[in-house]
Amino acid sequence: MKKRSILLIISLCACLSLTGCKVESKYSNTVSIPTTDDEEYEKTDDSSFSFTEVEPKENTEPKGEEVKENVKKESGVKTEFEDIDEDGTKEYAMTYEVNDGDLITGAIELYFNNELIYEYQEELLMDPGKLAYEDYDGDGEKEIFFSFYPRVNSMPLEEYVVLKKTGGAWNKLKTPVDSLNSNSFPIHIKYGSSPCELIISCDGYEETIVYDAEVHYEKMAENTKNDENKQSFNEEFNRMLRGEGYEEGAEFGMVMPWGVWEIDAVTVDDKPMLKARQGIAGQLERYDQLGDLFIYFDFTDNGKLKIEKLEFFDYENYGTNE
Repeated sequence: MKKRSILLIISLCACLSLTGCKVESKYSNTVSIPTTDDEEYEKTDDSSFSFTEVEPKENTEPKGEEVKENVKKESGVKTEFEDIDEDGTKEYAMTYEVNDGDLITGAIELYFNNELIYEYQEELLMDPGKLAYEDYDGDGEKEIFFSFYPRVNSMPLEEYVVLKKTGGAWNKLKTPVDSLNSNSFPIHIKYGSSPCELIISCDGYEETIVYDAEVHYEKMAENTKNDENKQSFNEEFNRMLRGEGYEEGAEFGMVMPWGVWEIDAVTVDDKPMLKARQGIAGQLERYDQLGDLFIYFDFTDNGKLKIEKLEFFDYENYGTNE
């Protein structure tokens, strides 16, 4: 999970855009990649388990009805979901403000059949997100996908966890994180065979996405040429078009901060999986956002993450990601 400073809120106003021109990689034989794990809530070694995510059942989004209760933490709020296992008991999440006298932090708990199965605490207050209950790893037993939203004022952000019941306890399956402990995939952007050709890849997946960014930089240069406050940006965009600093295969740009911005449970060609969204930017970072990379993934039978498909959507060309 992400470790953030409340004082450092990065303004990313363009991150809300999901429109763009679709650039899709081909299917390939997938390659498993290693993952690191948040040890805080892992009760047993779950490295031998895997999951395959599925589309949530209809109406499993929280209804938004909040019922305040006097519980062990300050300002407890209950949010009910549908009865995902159809046993007559609705699942629910509890969110709290935790005041230690110096700082108010957030905590969230997930209850399945009135049993506490997951809890998490961090610096930001949180709201429940999505809930699904399906057999994600094909072993005949159902697992739980749960997401929640830290309250960040500058961009969308979604945390997630997949829980599997083993040894009588619900354990968190492993998902990839970066050096800052953010939920993030090992994504790379490099120069291709020409100055505006960019190669987008992800460790563990053999296929790459080739993106021609020339139209993007022509539009960015045109949009900034008469703005006296953006002349340094304009020069950078024109430098890109002129090919200055170009070196085939060299690293370019960046993955936008805070890792996975959004994640959904989906099915593709009758195969259930997860679909994560991360932002891709050029050399000027948030002032040069290129588009969204969607990573479709599941797990192998030994618990290694497996990327099934990559899609990229350019913000400039007004396509759609549906």
